[in-house]
Amino acid sequence: MKNKSILLSLLLFPLFTFAESSELTLEKIMSDPSWIGAAPSSAAWLATSDSVVFQQETETAIENLMKVNLSSLSQSKVPIETLHLNHQDELVFNRNKTLAAYVFEGNLFTVDIAINKVTQLTFSSSIENEPMFLNDNRLLFWRDFSAYVFDLNSKTEKELVKLSFEKNLKHQKLKMM
Repeated sequence: MKNKSILLSLLLFPLFTFAESSELTLEKIMSDPSWIGAAPSSAAWLATSDSVVFQQETETAIENLMKVNLSSLSQSKVPIETLHLNHQDELVFNRNKTLAAYVFEGNLFTVDIAINKVTQLTFSSSIENEPMFLNDNRLLFWRDFSAYVFDLNSKTEKELVKLSFEKNLKHQKLKMM
């Protein structure tokens, strides 16, 4: 609960810290809501829980990924070359919460929580999605219509199941690899 209140405070802070030299009127308020500032959106915790990231629209209508470090309460724009390290949407964790996995731009990444090390597992033009840790710490994910498992120890992947559909719905097949 404390983490949620910190997150809420950080996200609402810009709304209450503006300095307006002229008096607020109903006309001013209704004419342009941008005088309040850009509201943050899509807030998420990083896997290590030491930072929060969120999207913030700029004056040019471009959204930047912003990062708030919770220990120093400093806010910074995430450089484009490190987006893959900081855009950790929809994290999934292994059973003992030592590893997290996520997809960024269609590729699969893991985070070693103890040392805050991000590793890119796949480098392809295909789109990997819906990662899930298995009980033995292997990582299951989907690519196209196939389920794959990635062994983090041997750094190998294996196709488990391929779904194929034919025109005649009576002959739909599930092909086990």
